[in-house]
Amino acid sequence: MKLFERGAAILLLIAIVTLSFSGCIAPAADTSTQAPGAQAASFPLTTNYIQDGAITSAKIATGTVTDTLLAASAIPFNITVNNTASIITGTGLAAQNINGSVTINRASALTVTVSLNYKTSNGNNSYLQVRLNRSTNAAGSNGSTMLPGQIFLGQSPDYNATSFTFVNTSISAGTYAVEVYGNSSSTGVVNYANVTLVSMALPK
Repeated sequence: MKLFERGAAILLLIAIVTLSFSGCIAPAADTSTQAPGAQAASFPLTTNYIQDGAITSAKIATGTVTDTLLAASAIPFNITVNNTASIITGTGLAAQNINGSVTINRASALTVTVSLNYKTSNGNNSYLQVRLNRSTNAAGSNGSTMLPGQIFLGQSPDYNATSFTFVNTSISAGTYAVEVYGNSSSTGVVNYANVTLVSMALPK
């Protein structure tokens, strides 16, 4: 009888231990819908793994990106405005006394944008050209022509607004006069007015 009681006690102890361990072991992951070759996660994915505020604008300090990183005149430019009408008669290219100046400290590419109003008379056409010259008295001094050379504006009995950008892809350091030239296709008259001349050098 004592032997039987001891056996029953041992079986009861084993049952208790088994139940205790079964409560500590997580159930196996359900792999019935798992893609081939995929592994079940050993822990749940939650937002706690990226702390709140870990990605913020504080990583780039205020004022890090500013124009103070460019030295004065790092990008040379000049803006000239002339609201007085300039009149052309005849077919020869004539300096329009609408000139700017830009000082360049190193080899650069230069862009010059001309915006203006123009009108023609007697059915003639208008043309426009921009030239560069090192001379400070450059008007009419026939400097080098900027690309694409002479452009065609056409006929306009009333004032017509237009804008065009001329370029020189390689110029050396120095001070340049930017000269605006114009002409007509006949002995008629061409009027230019409200001219804005913007010159900007892009250092190489």
